[in-house]
Amino acid sequence: MLQRAPLKSTANKIINDIFVLDLSYEELKNKQVPMELEEKYYSIIIAGIENFVLYINEYTNLELLELDRNFGSQIKEQLEKFEQIYMLQEQLCERIICIYGDSENEVLSIIENLETKIKNLKIENMNGVLFKGSTEKGIFKIKQSYSIARNSWKVAQENYWEISPILTTDGKSENYTFFSYDSSKIKSAIRSGEEEEILNELEKFYKKLGKGYINSYLQWIMIFSNLYREIIQLPEEVGVKVDDIIGNPDLLLKEMMLERKREIMMNNLRAISSEIGNEFKKAGQGRQKDILNKALTFIDDNYYKEDLTIGDVAKNIYVSSSYLSLLFRKELGKTFIEILSDTRMEHAKNLLLNTNLRSYEVGEKCGYSNPSYFSTVFKGYYGCSPSKFKKKS
Repeated sequence: MLQRAPLKSTANKIINDIFVLDLSYEELKNKQVPMELEEKYYSIIIAGIENFVLYINEYTNLELLELDRNFGSQIKEQLEKFEQIYMLQEQLCERIICIYGDSENEVLSIIENLETKIKNLKIENMNGVLFKGSTEKGIFKIKQSYSIARNSWKVAQENYWEISPILTTDGKSENYTFFSYDSSKIKSAIRSGEEEEILNELEKFYKKLGKGYINSYLQWIMIFSNLYREIIQLPEEVGVKVDDIIGNPDLLLKEMMLERKREIMMNNLRAISSEIGNEFKKAGQGRQKDILNKALTFIDDNYYKEDLTIGDVAKNIYVSSSYLSLLFRKELGKTFIEILSDTRMEHAKNLLLNTNLRSYEVGEKCGYSNPSYFSTVFKGYYGCSPSKFKKKS
């Protein structure tokens, strides 16, 4: 079994690359697929709602979205009970799932167990249903397994299905394609707080929606609302409630759905994403100030150490030396050495004014073991040597 987290993570990433990104074996070779994964058994299954197409016209678009959320939460609850399951794709009242294990029997046992649980689901007055693909040895055969699962689905639906599914076939082979997007890039842009980057990523998303992958408005709002749900969760990462930014998110989504105009919906999403991005930007600025204050405090507490380095400061406040150096230049317009020298000279001046210590003793207490060098630096700051400064004062 895949008990090691790193291996499981690798398996899920490769499955995604093969199935969603449609990478070839040659392209995947550069990713160094572990032999252990190539030796395992894989199967694709499609979880759905039994005879869903018989009921679809009884629901409004908003009701269908709510139905899908209910279905999705129940499926997720069941999948969390298994270690070797990876969710490949979420579509309207349908989930495409990959199961993998060390043997064919192990995979079949998981499928049998999962099938029982899914069939017992209750989604309003409907039951869950499972369409099974073949169980194949080798990670590169998951598409073959998927085509069998999809054909089983088509046979069950062919007398009723009037809406083209997102998944389509080219009519010549069993190579299926479907709309997919990487929401992590959009979320990363929002976290950056850079509005231009946010709008660019959303524009890529919108353009991809118009490239023939989407066959109905219903499919479009399903994809749109899924992204919307992901985006409105982001403010929690910086301790902000989404309601404080955009009001009631569910009510806002309903209002957007009622518009039934894609460009208006996208404009709303752009505005929402920019507002949330601004919260990340403000939080980032606050964090920078906090880091800067901690760094300056550490320097002030340790300025007397002759060998004090920026690495010592960075390590103490858990940031990299390069980041801290950039922060000093950006916020203070100074290097670490300049800041350290400023601190040492300020303390040296106070010691000369308020104690009877000799110049070389002051230098030693401020991190300078060489009296001559201390005198040179001090003169550069105050225009005279430490001894003359003390006499003048």
